[in-house]
Amino acid sequence: MTEDSDAILIRRVKKENCSDSFVELCRRYENAYYKVCQKYKNSLIFAGICPEDIFNEKNIVIYNCIKSFKVSKKTKFSTWLCNHARFTCLNKINENKNLIAAETPEIATFLENSFVKDAPLNLKEEKDFVFSVLDSLKDKRIKAIFEYRYFKEGKKKPTWQRISRKIKVSTQTVINLHDKAISLLYKKIKSERIYF
Repeated sequence: MTEDSDAILIRRVKKENCSDSFVELCRRYENAYYKVCQKYKNSLIFAGICPEDIFNEKNIVIYNCIKSFKVSKKTKFSTWLCNHARFTCLNKINENKNLIAAETPEIATFLENSFVKDAPLNLKEEKDFVFSVLDSLKDKRIKAIFEYRYFKEGKKKPTWQRISRKIKVSTQTVINLHDKAISLLYKKIKSERIYF
């Protein structure tokens, strides 16, 4: 495949909204996108962002790149996309720089290792504690986020994007609400010296 064929596909997407051309461009360049995002994985985690959420934005980023790409500039589409992927990661990190990292070891241990979904009620006091703290926030969406993220059956945690679709808000809103609650929980655990 030549760069000219990329240019033809890009023109088709721009002028005709050709979905086949878009799918082909996504197929060609998804590995380049993932490779760039992978370099920022630790920084994303430290900023409280699930890297999988960034990976899931691949099609949106590629579509935006196609729309803003100018074939006449003689720049490779792969270079244009890699720059957009880099800026996507850096912008997400920058947006969250003042927030507490959501997946700190203490919180991760507290939330993931302490809870037993199908345990008898007397072993679920950790869940009761979490939700009693969340009650003070008065935003019902936060409880829903924690329910989906930590208390639903299944081995794999749902992505922020999936949770955002469930409660019908943006992915960033889900992350912000989650981090607000995590910060409160962290302070409560430290101030009361709670151990489970």
